[in-house]
Amino acid sequence: MVRISVGSPTHHTSGRLYGVFFEDINHGADGGLNANMVNNYSFDGVYLDHHTWRMAGAERWRTQADSLRFWDFINCSAASLGSEIRGIHGQRVTTDCPAPPIHAHSRYARITSDVPSETGPAYLENLGYNGGGDNGGEPAFSIVADHTYSVSLAVRPVHGRAELSVGVVDRYGLPLTSITRLSYIVDSDPLDDTEETGLRQDDGADAQDSGVSISPDSSDGAIVIGRDGWYRFNADVTGLNTDYGKLRITIDAGERTTFDLDLVQFMDADYWGAGDPKWRYGKLRRDLVETIQALHPAFLRFPGGCIVEGVRPAMSIAGRIPSALWPRDANSIRCGRSRCRMVPAIRRAIRSVSTNISACARTSRPSRCLLCSPASHASRPAEIRATWISIRPPSATM
Repeated sequence: MVRISVGSPTHHTSGRLYGVFFEDINHGADGGLNANMVNNYSFDGVYLDHHTWRMAGAERWRTQADSLRFWDFINCSAASLGSEIRGIHGQRVTTDCPAPPIHAHSRYARITSDVPSETGPAYLENLGYNGGGDNGGEPAFSIVADHTYSVSLAVRPVHGRAELSVGVVDRYGLPLTSITRLSYIVDSDPLDDTEETGLRQDDGADAQDSGVSISPDSSDGAIVIGRDGWYRFNADVTGLNTDYGKLRITIDAGERTTFDLDLVQFMDADYWGAGDPKWRYGKLRRDLVETIQALHPAFLRFPGGCIVEGVRPAMSIAGRIPSALWPRDANSIRCGRSRCRMVPAIRRAIRSVSTNISACARTSRPSRCLLCSPASHASRPAEIRATWISIRPPSATM
């Protein structure tokens, strides 16, 4: 029997024992700290096949590439394209690709819509991160009335003309946000001209490149021209009601049309660090970051065991660490099956990217830490100290 008493701590417990753990499981990253609400937003979905786990050997871990998972295509068709895909053990497998992806290792969706269907308009939907299971069919985009949300997607027109409308609707198809639109017309094959245009911001003006004309249909929209016929569309929408919804991209075309789609983003415009250039690629949910900050953690543990292990040796972090980093002494950590030298090597390998956290724990440069303030080291809540102490048996010592 363990007797728990939270109101009478016996003695002081070091504040450095209290921290946070981060691993990309249970939507800790995508669907959690990542501000983007779109599930499988880059059409690169690779998932563990839980029905083929084995106790040992190469058959223990299986991966399942499902690049279109969590997307529904109504009155239109979609194909996953890219120059490579993941095999059952996570290895890269080369595939045929009719047009270059945005990144050499990424995939994208090619959407085709025929003439208007008698059953209704053509559109694609994404429910967001609803946790699956009993909630697998529930919309999960959290929308608040009068709040501003950022929309961004990469589009490559391939054939025909169309108007794409982007917004969030509720479970009944009624709009939860305002709608933003862009139009394109393809006069010729957009990939005929192989010259790289680089990137430029057109501030809402029409963009013409390689026989393609594309433009936003709202004053706040903007187009960025990229390589290989890709265009980045950016705009803002406003919440109309407070509810959970699903992202809907409607295709309005009077003829058969085809376009490529990738990197679909929908997020709260007030993300952590909004307006600061250093956070332009790492967009985190403000509410979660501030919640972690309020915990005043003394450390952040990252990565977790699954990320270190990977699904095959060549994919694991341990497999990518130079041999010079591996410890040679007999004091390496042991796991249950054999001598494990992974943790010391990981600790060294990630030292360069965790300088702010380790400096915070040493209290030498606390102002650099994202998760806490200089005062946090001296303000460990008494309730937390009491909890650490009271859950130990009476005979336990620190």
